Amino acid sequence: MEYVEVLLPTVVVAIIFFFVIRALFNADRNEREAQAEVFEEHGINSAPTANSAKSTEEKREDTTSNSSDKANNE
Repeated sequence: MEYVEVLLPTVVVAIIFFFVIRALFNADRNEREAQAEVFEEHGINSAPTANSAKSTEEKREDTTSNSSDKANNE
């Protein structure tokens, strides 16, 4: 009985963790499916990818560094 008392909290937390993570994955999958349907309905070729988001971020950094360089040169 001692072993059950010691291990029970860990097992309960592990089970809760499993269901939370599973719910997150299901929500993400459902969101991606809904997004794909919207893109399909509006005739958009493809959804934005991580690479396009990264390139957008890089463009922002480039313009920020360019404006700060101009300010330093003046």
